[in-house]
Amino acid sequence: MQDRTGELTDAITERSEAVSQRFVETTGHLADSIASRAEDANNSLRATGDNIVLGLGERGNDMIAKLEEAGSKITEGVVAHSDRVAQNFGSNAERLADSISSRSDMIRDMLAQRLQTFEEMFTHNGAELAERIGRDFYDARQSHHAPHR
Repeated sequence: MQDRTGELTDAITERSEAVSQRFVETTGHLADSIASRAEDANNSLRATGDNIVLGLGERGNDMIAKLEEAGSKITEGVVAHSDRVAQNFGSNAERLADSISSRSDMIRDMLAQRLQTFEEMFTHNGAELAERIGRDFYDARQSHHAPHR
């Protein structure tokens, strides 16, 4: 029986070594397979990331080109409008200067005419006016010194 027990122990030992060996082989294959798949996934993610970066770079360049084009159009529009505004301002400034000049000439002529009329009136009526002022002044002094009743 000891032989049988020894044989059974040897058989169990052989089987467990075979199972252990298969387990080690299988786990090794699994580890290799997982590592390979992880590397494939990593490479795939890296390639996808590179494609995204490349796509964003191209779109960024397109966006920059469009922004530069829009900026140029805006600049051209501002320059065109500023030229037109400057022309309108110059034209309006000339009309305003002409209007002011014309009106100042009219006002100067009107004031000269009124001054001349005043001088003529003062020359003709000045003596009479001086006599009235003198008389009113004399009357005012007399009434001030007169006794009050």
